[in-house]
Amino acid sequence: MAYTPSAPELPESFGQQIDEEARYTYAYPYSCSGQPTNQLGSCGMFSPETHPDIVRSFESAGGNRSGFLDESELRYALSFSGNEGISNRTIRFLLFIYKSPRESLLRLGPKEYAELWNCLAQWRAMFDRYDRDESGNMNALELRDAFYHLGYYLISV
Repeated sequence: MAYTPSAPELPESFGQQIDEEARYTYAYPYSCSGQPTNQLGSCGMFSPETHPDIVRSFESAGGNRSGFLDESELRYALSFSGNEGISNRTIRFLLFIYKSPRESLLRLGPKEYAELWNCLAQWRAMFDRYDRDESGNMNALELRDAFYHLGYYLISV
């Protein structure tokens, strides 16, 4: 049986009332044009604090037409932002985990997509931090250190 890493935590939109500004803790204050801004209301569907790369990848996949990303659109949006090679099963799992609980279809709106994008960015940053030899793979020591940082102590055998 193959080892499968644990899934990321559920997005904040599942079962919690959240202050709208707190939803974008990891997004940056840029307008859709990529310019820094303090103005509200740019980009329509996205919070004004949303990083322009999130908006561009969402819109490039067709989310600007329907306001949602389905399975094929999510795959394209993630590949546009540098996350290639994600399996069909994983794409469906991400849709299921990140979709709004009020949404009956497997699709993501702008807020859910921003949460997913930020979560994947955090996982990528963690990987890059512990892939010290920059090989694109984690050796046993790098993986052990990453797990330790996450609060898991692994005993060497």
